[in-house]
Amino acid sequence: MLDIISPLRENCGECPLWGVLVSVSGIYVKIDDSHWKFRRAECPIIQNAKLPIYKQKQEYKLMFCKDKFSCPLYTQFQPSITLDK
Repeated sequence: MLDIISPLRENCGECPLWGVLVSVSGIYVKIDDSHWKFRRAECPIIQNAKLPIYKQKQEYKLMFCKDKFSCPLYTQFQPSITLDK
């Protein structure tokens, strides 16, 4: 079976370090027809910081994350979810 990966949940709010609004996506992998397991989270500030300065989005330019595992927007995804049909 091919792993199906999808952003299924988002935590929206203010970044505790920078005070800007962000949407952190929870990426899940499909286990069966109705069960998904958490794979990773993606924060636009963290993703942007990985880019060279000239490619960074202006709204997050030069921002970074000191500790993603202390951020509630990043860590509060459920380990697994069940989708209603």
